[in-house]
Amino acid sequence: MADMGIREGLTAGMMGIDAEGRPVVYPWGVFGAGYVLPSKAEYHRLQRLVAAWIAAVAVGVYGVGTLFGSVAMLAYASGLTGGAAAFLARKLRGLPRVPRPAPRSHFRRMATSSHPLLLWGMVLFCAGLAMLAFEMGRTGRASAGPVAAVALFAGAGLAQFGWMLLLRRRDR
Repeated sequence: MADMGIREGLTAGMMGIDAEGRPVVYPWGVFGAGYVLPSKAEYHRLQRLVAAWIAAVAVGVYGVGTLFGSVAMLAYASGLTGGAAAFLARKLRGLPRVPRPAPRSHFRRMATSSHPLLLWGMVLFCAGLAMLAFEMGRTGRASAGPVAAVALFAGAGLAQFGWMLLLRRRDR
């Protein structure tokens, strides 16, 4: 599969076209069933919203964390994520379901649809989160819970995006 644009790379973990050519959204990634969207226009509309949500979380975590501290950062990310989950639950209610994707094929699709610069950017973003967690713990600006949460997200992101870079390299 050829590299796609940034929007497609960002949303490849949640959205795609199934083997029958239908637009499908997987709101929980590999952890749940997918839903067949009624049209390609709805697919593209939802794709723009999901990409905007991902960007808002990514940029906002740094901004809110820097300006207001770790508790505000976690509240911000939790609020956006909870809002997105409620929106998707309402939007997808009653749509036909498809089985959840196999993890290996899911991550391979994500890796091959994402531009390498996007993947490297995400690795750097997660490395920045790891440094933020270290700094939060070192300065004592946050208790162990928020530091552990940020460190967990950073480590999981580094593992995921690093693996995706390896999958891209193997598929050449």
